[in-house]
Amino acid sequence: MKKISKRAKVSLWVVVAVVVLLLAAFITVFMVFQSRTVPGARVGELSVGNLNRQELQEKLDKAFDDQTVTYKIDGETTQASLKDAGFSLDTDATVEKLLADNSSPFALAAHLFTGVDVTPVFTVDKAQVEKFGQTLPLSEDNQVKEPTAVFNSEDQIFHLVDGKAGQGIDIKALEQDTEAAVTKEAGTSRVPVVNVKTVEEQPAVSEANAQAALEKANQWLTLDLSVRDNASLQEFPSRDIRATWLTFTPEGDQIVISANKENIGNWVEEFAKETGRDPEPGLRNMNPDGTVAAVARPAVSGLVASNTKEVSEALASSVESMQNQDLSFKYDEKDGGWTDRPVAAGAENLVYKPAEGEKWIDLNLEEASVTLYEGTKVVAGPFPMVPGAPETPTVKGDYNVYLKYETQTMRGENSDGSKYETPDVPWVTYFTGSYAFHGAYWRDSFGWNGPGGSHGCINMRIPDAKTVYDWADMGTKVVSH
Repeated sequence: MKKISKRAKVSLWVVVAVVVLLLAAFITVFMVFQSRTVPGARVGELSVGNLNRQELQEKLDKAFDDQTVTYKIDGETTQASLKDAGFSLDTDATVEKLLADNSSPFALAAHLFTGVDVTPVFTVDKAQVEKFGQTLPLSEDNQVKEPTAVFNSEDQIFHLVDGKAGQGIDIKALEQDTEAAVTKEAGTSRVPVVNVKTVEEQPAVSEANAQAALEKANQWLTLDLSVRDNASLQEFPSRDIRATWLTFTPEGDQIVISANKENIGNWVEEFAKETGRDPEPGLRNMNPDGTVAAVARPAVSGLVASNTKEVSEALASSVESMQNQDLSFKYDEKDGGWTDRPVAAGAENLVYKPAEGEKWIDLNLEEASVTLYEGTKVVAGPFPMVPGAPETPTVKGDYNVYLKYETQTMRGENSDGSKYETPDVPWVTYFTGSYAFHGAYWRDSFGWNGPGGSHGCINMRIPDAKTVYDWADMGTKVVSH
């Protein structure tokens, strides 16, 4: 038997050692890449080589979370996020796809030299894709038109507007084309572009169902709907207004009529505001000891409707119930409060205790005079006048100017019940009810009272009446005594 030379033995051991080392190295590489991608791994054009699972997931999420897509349709362009379009990257499935062959030594060995290239895996929310598709801007001419009802102001009823066929978004193609476009551009800086496809569609609502909705709407217009204010006066909303209270919505093959609660609520709130009253603070003139010396202007409490929501809901319910509604506002009273101010110095002997600079009118029935004051200072007068006759006396008390006319035709009854009418009465300043200061062109003398006096108004010389008219602001205090 021939002996192996010493040199041959050494060579053999070297070969064995190299094989062992190579095997050990491969085993090491194999173990390393059980949970890492091979060098040169890609998702589309996104490089994801030599990453562990966590690094891989983070890189994929970052690349696709901010992904946007451009959709083109009817000459319009819409940008949307991948999520809004109904897509999200299935990161776990994409990772598994990248690492799938790493468990095979032979496949791994091949991929170490060739790399691995996979397409991304997406989760598709089909309902969101359809919802998104409905937002894409089809041109008005191309859209499907469902039949609907339109109110005609001339004959005060709803009329049917026929539907027409049009184009609708091809949802299945939208889903497929979105996924293909995003896959194609994965890992690039380019924004995926989808040319949206359409399909012909017919109106879903049948003519018979549209006609039934029309008849219901016109029947509802005939209902008695009324709202009473705090004075028991009724407001009947016109048909033009009530037509805005209905909404016609196609649902399947039906037109659903519902209450437009926003429009109803706006009308109710506006009417409630008109029938209510804003509070007005009163003015009090105060003595130094804190007691009230005089009320310059009484406080007016406000009225605020407290059940507008309930009234709105009741009106809205008539759309479903098809019943008449006779509703009433309820009001909360809101205190006007008071503004206090000190009495002017030197007012002790005056019939009225004014604040400093306050305008007021001293109407002296005994002396048949009118004097204008600002605080304690006389600014005009006393003017001679003629007050009411004994059978139609002028009222006594504290009042405030509330209405003025440059000229007015005055009508009323004499003490014997006969009627009178006096045209073109000049410079009329009312201070309570039908009592006013005004010029009396039919009189020659002033400064007296008694038989032959007025019907209750204060008859003055025309220039004097104009002075009162020009000087007295609304709310000016009038003290008749």
